[in-house]
Amino acid sequence: MNTILEVRSGPAYYACKANVLENLEVKLSRGNIRKVLVIHGQKSWEVTEPFFLP
Repeated sequence: MNTILEVRSGPAYYACKANVLENLEVKLSRGNIRKVLVIHGQKSWEVTEPFFLP
């Protein structure tokens, strides 16, 4: 089997502050990040969904 599994111990960037998602688009753009994986629960997705879907 020629499958590579990559595991990272934590995020490369972590911010915890009020209204942190207001700058999400800028942060992703600066990092040239085009795809993300979001692991969430139902309630947290209801709050964050508007920041991910146009």
